Amino acid sequence: MSFCEMEYHSVHVLSPDNDPCIILRWPERNRILPIWIEETEAFAIAARDEDEQFGSRRPLTHDVLIHALSRIGSPVVELRIASCHEGVFLCSLVLSDGEEIDCRPSDGITVARMLGVPVMAEEAMLNQVSVFLNETDLEAYLGITVESDGEVPSLSASGNSEADADFLRLMADLGMAEDELFIESPPDTLEGYTDDSPGSPDSDKGK
Repeated sequence: MSFCEMEYHSVHVLSPDNDPCIILRWPERNRILPIWIEETEAFAIAARDEDEQFGSRRPLTHDVLIHALSRIGSPVVELRIASCHEGVFLCSLVLSDGEEIDCRPSDGITVARMLGVPVMAEEAMLNQVSVFLNETDLEAYLGITVESDGEVPSLSASGNSEADADFLRLMADLGMAEDELFIESPPDTLEGYTDDSPGSPDSDKGK
């Protein structure tokens, strides 16, 4: 397997049901990997995003896991997203001794960001389930600003047949129509998102 390093770009709330998802970007190809998660995980991740000094009076689950692995001499070195089947992502925390711990994407990404270790995704999977967006669409829909280095084609996903095919395949995997994901106005992030917001996925896409 060949793995590519991903960039984390916060949690966003996307249409049609205002479901929260983690946005990862594959910088080499300017492709986006959305991973839908539960509301509780979304709020926890968003809280850490807003406050780099995020913490509590007592250790939380991720703190305990990180501490325990460090104490036994097997710290986490990276997170791997190895495959995706019907919208369910299979992830593992890779330890320094080569062992892997199965985890949900939300937990794995939280641990990886706390430790500053890379988030890696399998290249063949990325080619199947990620979505190409040009710089204009990235900023308009997701608030992501990137500097073009001239290596990534500046084509809109709606004007490129390969990008269109990728997008439609992703929508089919998620059980959604193409026009249901991005609506006329850009979706909001979790700012102002309340417990009264409608709906959440039945399960974290990584169990």
